[in-house]
Amino acid sequence: MMAKTKTDMREAVMTAAKATVQSHGYNALSFRELAKEVGIKSASVHYHFPTKGDLGAALARRYTEEGAAYRRSCWPLPTMRVGVWTDTRRSFALPWPTIIACACAAL
Repeated sequence: MMAKTKTDMREAVMTAAKATVQSHGYNALSFRELAKEVGIKSASVHYHFPTKGDLGAALARRYTEEGAAYRRSCWPLPTMRVGVWTDTRRSFALPWPTIIACACAAL
């Protein structure tokens, strides 16, 4: 069996952390539970992310990078018409950063 690299382990921790945050929120992040899920020791999680704040910041950077990549793929559209109707039957436009932030929050 081939040993996993440091990058693979970091990605595995990030994937498990993202799933935990999406399903249970940031407060539910536990290095011990993440280590158990990934199949490593808790100290190994701390090697990649010394604190819970470091892990949270890494997740936030990942969300930002994914959102920016999505936005670049949709360029040059500065706004998007949203199919939400008000009482006056008028649609409204939201800027892309707002749409991406909402989409990332839903992940």
